[in-house]
Amino acid sequence: ARTTLTQRQYNTMYKFRPKYFHEVKNHPLSGITLFAWLRIVIQHFFEIDWSVYWLRMIFLTVMSCINSFTATLDSIFYGKRVKEQELHPEPIFILGHPRTGTTHLHNLLSQDPNFAFCTTFHVGFPSSFLSTEWLSWLL
Repeated sequence: ARTTLTQRQYNTMYKFRPKYFHEVKNHPLSGITLFAWLRIVIQHFFEIDWSVYWLRMIFLTVMSCINSFTATLDSIFYGKRVKEQELHPEPIFILGHPRTGTTHLHNLLSQDPNFAFCTTFHVGFPSSFLSTEWLSWLL
């Protein structure tokens, strides 16, 4: 005989319990600027569970303000040099599945002075890494 569960039994047995909702370290949006962040929040405002993710929302809002400020500093102090930088017409991108040697290849190529490369900090904070790289040890 098949037993049917009441809604209360179902909710008790299969209640969704979010994990790590207070976690903010190494968030993929940590490097976002304020206007890009506000665009995402406005677009998805009613889809966000504010009662669960309020701390993460505050963290990302503060980070986006800091990133916007430091991006402005980067633009002021390094903007001209960035615009004047010549780029190689045939860049190399390393793409691959996990555990296939892409990190090893990246590490090997980064040892060659003929190649430029991004660090994890550069990728995480693309708008402001020039003026804030000295802080990368904190992350």
